[in-house]
Amino acid sequence: MQPKTTIVVVDDHPLYRLGVVQALQKSERFEVLGEGATAMDAARLVAAHKPDLLLLDLHLPGGGLEAVRAIRATPCETRIVVLSVEEDIKFVAQAFQIGVSGYLLKGISGSELIRTIEAAAAGEHCVAPTLLGHLLGHLSGAAATHAVDKQIRFAVREEQILGLLARGMSNKEIAFQAGISEKTAKYYLTNIMKKLHVRNRVEVALYAAQRTTDTAPDFLPA
Repeated sequence: MQPKTTIVVVDDHPLYRLGVVQALQKSERFEVLGEGATAMDAARLVAAHKPDLLLLDLHLPGGGLEAVRAIRATPCETRIVVLSVEEDIKFVAQAFQIGVSGYLLKGISGSELIRTIEAAAAGEHCVAPTLLGHLLGHLSGAAATHAVDKQIRFAVREEQILGLLARGMSNKEIAFQAGISEKTAKYYLTNIMKKLHVRNRVEVALYAAQRTTDTAPDFLPA
């Protein structure tokens, strides 16, 4: 039997948070380990439970982005998915750049929420469809002068990983296509991030896409 995906939910609106928790509890694939209402709660619950995934609103007492930064400053590997009403693309882009794995808009259906959480837990980066085009345009423009213009040398395997990443593959899919373990795929991805001086998979995906004509980064529409 496949282990459940463990989740912590942090939102300062009690009724909305309750609805999200109830939607998750209806699925046998998830286990909600804790709930909170503030940025401090988010950091505390993640440190205490080390969940697979944190579902987080950004407009929290203490600041959602501050919570993300605090969590990303630790060795914790919890993936963070934002569930918010905020549609300002600069705000969305900043969230991805500091390390979130998904960005959804409140109003998403329960079935869509579950599908997206499953994708995020599997290593995908997910974003609300209405934000996707604007986000890619913003990030691509911001990164246009990034490492693509630099003479960075990659090993043969790293080149292969970049090519597969540009095609929108998850770590698991990359590992399968490359004939290596998922752990090894993550190792190569970490090396690539060090060479590019970036901090997350999203920025590597943008770099990979910029090297490949008419190829979109690995964002999945939620």
